[in-house]
Amino acid sequence: MSLPPDVHSAARVPAPPLDRYIEVLWYQRIPIYSAREVILPSPYIELIVNFGQPHKVFTRPDLSQFDWHRDYWLAGLQSQWLGIESSTSHMIGVRLKPGGAATFLRDDISKLSDRVTPLDAILGAEAATLRKELLAITDDETRFDVLENFLRARLDEARPGLDLALSTVARLEAAAGDLGIGDLAAILEVSHKHLIEVFTSTVGLRPKQFARVLRFASVLPDLLSDAAPDWAALAQRAGYHDQSHFNREFHDFSGLTPSQYLELRADYAGDYSEGDDTRFVPLG
Repeated sequence: MSLPPDVHSAARVPAPPLDRYIEVLWYQRIPIYSAREVILPSPYIELIVNFGQPHKVFTRPDLSQFDWHRDYWLAGLQSQWLGIESSTSHMIGVRLKPGGAATFLRDDISKLSDRVTPLDAILGAEAATLRKELLAITDDETRFDVLENFLRARLDEARPGLDLALSTVARLEAAAGDLGIGDLAAILEVSHKHLIEVFTSTVGLRPKQFARVLRFASVLPDLLSDAAPDWAALAQRAGYHDQSHFNREFHDFSGLTPSQYLELRADYAGDYSEGDDTRFVPLG
């Protein structure tokens, strides 16, 4: 389908050493096809500077209460789905790899989990200065240059515990989340307690919870790629004990059954969905 003239998106992987901690820098100015959406958990933290209308972020599962987020915010690691609502999507963002946020932010990263935090509550006046500078730019590459320079100036690769946390993430990713804390501690030659404390404060979730999120997020692309999923085979490939285990985990993280997820995602059919994120589920 032909795209409306106001649709635009761009992305860039940052230069070293930022690429070790950042998955991608992205910019989008796209229509909203579903004003109210659910965002499912993923292993990424998102830093966002907003150029469009304010966004609602729901703070109760029944969507009866919400906070407004207007200019900039940081979406921490989520252990369950997050509801949002907006009339526009015009923003620039940083998708941080697991553990990456700890190289730019000084505090305990777990304090940012399961919530969306206004960026000025974390960065102070720097947040407004960054947004003002980005608003004055009209081309993608310069926007990304400004964002990279901002992040590079804050980069702290000497943060205590960072190497241990990143090593743990790498092993969990290689095992698709199927690696217990006892095995991790033995491999890394640290105590259970120390590993849990360092990982939680550096990545944002406890290792076991992060492993569950990792496994859940990895199954979504496979789920969408098959018009008639073989549920049992999919559950086995993802490392779940059986289909019932898969169904329980899916509902815990999304509030949906896998079939409901597919039905709701079908509402995006025919809309601008090239490169669409599998975490987003329209609610109408």
